[in-house]
Amino acid sequence: MKSKAGKNRSSLKANYVEILVIPKEEYFKGLNDLFEQAHKSELKPQPRQIIVSSIDDLNSILTPERVKILRTIRDMTPQSISELAALLGRDRRNVIHDLMYLKGLGFVDFEDRKKDKKAKKPTVDYDAVHVTIPISSDSVVLV
Repeated sequence: MKSKAGKNRSSLKANYVEILVIPKEEYFKGLNDLFEQAHKSELKPQPRQIIVSSIDDLNSILTPERVKILRTIRDMTPQSISELAALLGRDRRNVIHDLMYLKGLGFVDFEDRKKDKKAKKPTVDYDAVHVTIPISSDSVVLV
């Protein structure tokens, strides 16, 4: 299957963002481990990972409208936020709000347009979001 941008979508690359849903206790333990590694200069590069402590947090991040934004950017490659809003049939201000939220989490970035310095092209440089919900505390690894 090809998108309007002409990209082959039949096989996804291994380029993804992971959302890890873990209990708060494990989150704080992992955070302490990261600080300890940083203090010892032993911090290793981390994968693109967002950690949340509940399914409710996950649902508040990836609302249906935000997922639609990510898909539209990836598949339709709009050249500006205004074009993205038009493709989505949404108010530009609401789309900007969602884009800034997604940018803050690392889901979206922006390219400056050479012809129009005011226009920002939203970009998504991954093909999938993986959600991991460990069912055993032994399987939770943050570092």
